[in-house]
Amino acid sequence: MNDIVTNYQSVVENIKIAFAEAYQNPTPVQVICVSKGRGGEEITPLLSAGVHIFGENRSEEAEEKWAPLLQQFPDIELHFIGALQSRKIKKISAFFHTVHSLASLSHAKIFAGIKQSGEKIPRLFVQVNTGAEPQKSGVPVAEAFDFIQACNREFDLPIAGVMCIPPAQALATYHFCLLKNIAREAGNLQTSMGMSADYRQAALCGSDYVRVGSEIFNKIL
Repeated sequence: MNDIVTNYQSVVENIKIAFAEAYQNPTPVQVICVSKGRGGEEITPLLSAGVHIFGENRSEEAEEKWAPLLQQFPDIELHFIGALQSRKIKKISAFFHTVHSLASLSHAKIFAGIKQSGEKIPRLFVQVNTGAEPQKSGVPVAEAFDFIQACNREFDLPIAGVMCIPPAQALATYHFCLLKNIAREAGNLQTSMGMSADYRQAALCGSDYVRVGSEIFNKIL
């Protein structure tokens, strides 16, 4: 299990190197350890090493797995990175620190209702479908700014950032730069971009969060 911590540290170091090459200052990039499908025995070494940001894509699995761990490690930040379903939003809102996949106004309305009732809501990132892929969730690029404005003005939902998943065979940096431009246009929002295969490129493009799973849990040193 020490290899998992070493892998995490390697990811962080790679980001520092990539970011320093581009920006000549220390990295602000936050690594979200994607722990979906991972048991507590794999996660605990990271927690013991001080890692506190984790990503899950299934709310039921996350609650079952993390409820006992949160009692021992109360400073954990849980980020929801899966597709939202209307019937699960209330539970997701109560359990997660940040949601990276807001992509419909109907879901925004549900979050707004939760907020109006006096309950907490997570930080919200809008998922943008930068590759216009029909099989993927996400707001079209041409509609992203108006969508963010609607969330802010119509639903009183302050949007924290934007997220994208580039097409598998595409040049990732093109999509990352496109997302950064959207983030700037919408008011210098944060960006969530980059996964195990392309987190270095995301760091070079100035991402605020990278979502890394297999590079940490599966990589053989």
